[in-house]
Amino acid sequence: MVLPIFFLCMMTVLQFGIVMETAVRFGSALCETSERMAINAYAIENDSANPVIMGSMSAFYARGKVMGKAGNTNAVQKVNFLLSSFQKEDDLVDLVMTYQVNPLAGGIKIPYLFFVQRGCVRAWTGRNGSGGEGNTDSSQTAAETVYVTEHGSVYHTDESCTHIRLSIRRVDQASLGELRNVYGGRYYACEHCGGNAGGGVYITSDGSRYHSSLQCSGLRRTVRAVSSDEAANLRPCSRCGKQSAG
Repeated sequence: MVLPIFFLCMMTVLQFGIVMETAVRFGSALCETSERMAINAYAIENDSANPVIMGSMSAFYARGKVMGKAGNTNAVQKVNFLLSSFQKEDDLVDLVMTYQVNPLAGGIKIPYLFFVQRGCVRAWTGRNGSGGEGNTDSSQTAAETVYVTEHGSVYHTDESCTHIRLSIRRVDQASLGELRNVYGGRYYACEHCGGNAGGGVYITSDGSRYHSSLQCSGLRRTVRAVSSDEAANLRPCSRCGKQSAG
């Protein structure tokens, strides 16, 4: 009695090994195929009129590639990819494979085992976002992010705004009487460093002060990117804030 039981146990272990080996092969084939199709998506983006390229993003193409990569599939039946989707959500290539395995070992046949396996990769389209993250366009991102300075009372929607990205140039102090800023105003000595000015001073195109040192706090801006909610208590910049609102 012991020998038949032992024999049955060994056949069960052997069949389990066959099933697992089949699942591993299909899992690897699914991953490789989904990655290849994700790469093909780049070509489709640039040559969508080519029927050969378009055919590489289909369940028929996926089935052929997976079965070819998996190798021995004699114990596998009823393979289908009907649950798969291609760039329908978040540009994902989502291969879902269902199949049945009926391992035959030592002349003992067991009922078919049903399997579902999946390979999911984001298509290489060049667009931002993965799994729903960062799928907003650049205008939405800009609207949600604003820029503030350390002691400022306004927020900026453009990080290149000249109020925070100063255009600094060095001029002779003797020529200050003839120079005007973009508003037509004169330049006056900075309250921090203007008294130490020598032959050369530093001015900005939209400022009203001249400086003797580039290290002066009047010429430096500590800029941070924050959410619009964090800057809710600040006023919009008179230069870039109004442009964004319009």
